[in-house]
Amino acid sequence: MNLYIPVETAARELDGKLLLALRANARGYKVVLGNRSMMSNVMHRFEPGVFFTHNFTRKRRRFLRIMRQLGHRIVGVDEEGLVWLDEDSYRHRRADVEAMGYMDTIFAWGAEHAEVLASVAGQSGPNIVAAGNPRADLLRPPLREIYRPAADKLQEKYGNFILINSNFGILNFALTQSNGDGEKTDAELGKLARTYQFPEEFFKFRYAVYRAFVKLLPALSARFPDRQIVIRPHPSENPAAWIEASKGLDNILVKYDAELIPWLMAADAVIHNGCTTALETAILARPAIMYRPVNGGEFEIRQPLKVSILAEDKIRLFAAIENPHSGNEIIDAELANLVSGLQGPTSSQRIIDVISALPEREPVGRISRLAGQTRSLWRGCERSLRKLDKSSLAHTDYIDHKFPPISAHEISTRMAEFAERLEMPLPRVTELSDRIFSIEEK
Repeated sequence: MNLYIPVETAARELDGKLLLALRANARGYKVVLGNRSMMSNVMHRFEPGVFFTHNFTRKRRRFLRIMRQLGHRIVGVDEEGLVWLDEDSYRHRRADVEAMGYMDTIFAWGAEHAEVLASVAGQSGPNIVAAGNPRADLLRPPLREIYRPAADKLQEKYGNFILINSNFGILNFALTQSNGDGEKTDAELGKLARTYQFPEEFFKFRYAVYRAFVKLLPALSARFPDRQIVIRPHPSENPAAWIEASKGLDNILVKYDAELIPWLMAADAVIHNGCTTALETAILARPAIMYRPVNGGEFEIRQPLKVSILAEDKIRLFAAIENPHSGNEIIDAELANLVSGLQGPTSSQRIIDVISALPEREPVGRISRLAGQTRSLWRGCERSLRKLDKSSLAHTDYIDHKFPPISAHEISTRMAEFAERLEMPLPRVTELSDRIFSIEEK
């Protein structure tokens, strides 16, 4: 049977999904893996199998309905389901009942995430399994050591550097679309919040945090003049805003690349505010510092809070940087509730076990498949038109930023490292088209 695995953001999820593909191949699956946008335009060409979606939001309804009409079983994860504001916000923004209704199984990040999903799905919805995410497998021994050489090179280049992981994706995007990042009035922020469908008070809170981080940079640079400070923008951010904010600060570098884990392993201190990387750092058994200059109350993203050292002003932040300490029993317990698969069988093993146990779907009728193919082609035409709009998420520049061009050889080389560490056979990787690959037994 075929397993179809789309990848939205290469820096975030490509390695985890290559690991999942390796596990699937060892269980007899032929895998088709590639850029999400490009794969979605050609799914009507492939025979029915198991489709692994990266989310199940309202915007995903139409596409998942087409996948069902084409005869696929649908499973998947919410790649952004590890951190969220509150249960009501998560249900509204990330968990659409209709989209979930097309799915057979959803793999939750952990027990907390599974509980929220179950409350949306109800008795007649898809099976909810707290299996974790293959991304977390990469942070466990022995796979984390794959990234050690790259981490060592970063330390050699930047020394005991301080890493700031930015998490202002939609805010940064909104600000750059609104002609720059000068100080915004409440009225301007309210308009942006309505445009991007966020609660106005939440948007204002995140803006206050963002401005506090911008104002922190000169003080941080002056306090640690002999240390390199690296700002790593979120994949959805425009780095130009951070480059402008750090102008004239010689020891601050704005750097984004596809490899996150080596940066987390190499940094002497990791600073964030409400970022997924706090949990990834904690899984690596390293300290994450949450700079919290503004207490957002109900608008604060709580999961990173639970696994971080809190620094509510510059003095406490500087002290935490100088004397970091790793996790404790409370952080470990919180982490275990948030992320499954950190002990015992890995997430990728658990997911493939569940997929392998799915009964084969009854073949769909010719009319259903023809309808699916027609709708898939029409959707592809619509997306082709949207590519002409530079502000569209379908534009080539945005797709290249999220998933840069990569060769079959590079994919195979990445998988070879996993295969060697896990003592598994290396499959054959063939490029089917630009950023779409077949992965099957040699």
